[in-house]
Amino acid sequence: MPEALTGDALIQYVQSHPDTDRDQLIYETGYYEDKGDKIALRPTLFMEALLNAKNIALKPPSSRARSGVNKRAKGIIKVTKAGLAPVSAAYLRQVGIEPEAQCKVTVDKERNVVELAAAV
Repeated sequence: MPEALTGDALIQYVQSHPDTDRDQLIYETGYYEDKGDKIALRPTLFMEALLNAKNIALKPPSSRARSGVNKRAKGIIKVTKAGLAPVSAAYLRQVGIEPEAQCKVTVDKERNVVELAAAV
């Protein structure tokens, strides 16, 4: 990643380019990574630097927020293009299965139901 603008320099640049779209600002202020064949923008780093420049501190997310502890199961699982049906932590907690545990899956084709239970 090139040397990115920070502090007052970042604020001044953003304020002096009000008509520039967000992705272009991220690039122009140096919040990107050159991966050879493509450029990867780093919007989170840009926004964190902007908040820091304005002396706004946010507490980082807790590990609970990242693991889906506060999420509720919605009753819908989306099957991926590869044919996988990932089961979220919210469903695992709902049926009492710990992450990385082995599970038994029972399929009832007549009702389109998949039952998830702890392996015996």
